[in-house]
Amino acid sequence: MRIGIAGYGNLGKALERLAEDNPDVEIRGVYTRRNKEEVVTDGAPVYSFDDLYYHTDEIDVLALCYGSSTDLPRLTPELSAYFNTVDAFDNHSLIDEYKRRVDSVAKASGKTSVIALGWDPGLLSLMRLYFSSFLPNSSVNTFWGRGVSQGHSEALRRIDGVKQAIQYTVPREDALTLASLVAHPLSNVERHRRVCYIVAEKGKEDFITREVLSMENYFAGYEVELHFISEEEMHKYHSSMTHRGRIYALGMSGRYKEVKHSAYLDLDIGSNPDLTASVMLAGARAAHKLSLENKNGAYTVFDIPPSYFAPKECKNVNNYL
Repeated sequence: MRIGIAGYGNLGKALERLAEDNPDVEIRGVYTRRNKEEVVTDGAPVYSFDDLYYHTDEIDVLALCYGSSTDLPRLTPELSAYFNTVDAFDNHSLIDEYKRRVDSVAKASGKTSVIALGWDPGLLSLMRLYFSSFLPNSSVNTFWGRGVSQGHSEALRRIDGVKQAIQYTVPREDALTLASLVAHPLSNVERHRRVCYIVAEKGKEDFITREVLSMENYFAGYEVELHFISEEEMHKYHSSMTHRGRIYALGMSGRYKEVKHSAYLDLDIGSNPDLTASVMLAGARAAHKLSLENKNGAYTVFDIPPSYFAPKECKNVNNYL
């Protein structure tokens, strides 16, 4: 399977490194909007982003390694007219709308796009569906963190006056306790708070604060902490890319709902971009297989048979049953 990498930040770099451990994958090129002469890869050839359209016959799946706030909503529909694609769009509340837009373009052009496929949404999405389906009268709550949210950090960096930024998603301790004891769904706002560290241009702090607190689908409505720090502090204290994902699922059965069932998943992530890249690579395999079967359009993890994610050398997926 020949993969092109569009975007070469943390996610694109992780995907290139990961391909070295997967013999069924060949990286045909990295496509960047920066000056290509300044981009150093682990060996993959580097091209200008504009050169993508000359390489349509050389790429089986294009991995879109961009942020969800502004880049993917614009680029994925555009590029799905020319390539099979995979992305890790992570704005949960907008996935349905995003899928409709990509689906119309991909179907019209005979291409296949696997969207919103990282560790969440993606891997944890499947677990939420399984727990909700298999546990009787279930209530499922997901907690992220403490860890670095790449999507929220990227959204911060898009604000005028922000030089560097990182955002930590932090579970609320009272919500963790409640979710482990009571079968009651909690909203994202009830489950989490958001802690931001920002290196700002001088005099822009008040403007940035207003922009952050009013940003829909990211920060508006949440308990938000804003810390303006120096570049030295950012490099010294905020270079880790760890994260965590937990799911609490409680179910009830019996005439009086007196029988209790519970399931718990704890995903401890040493590197957010590394795990996201790994799930995207599985999605690229699925996109390639779907395309070979002329199954065009946009797909989420819910639409794809699980065996399509398996590597080529995994000939008997029934071993996992």
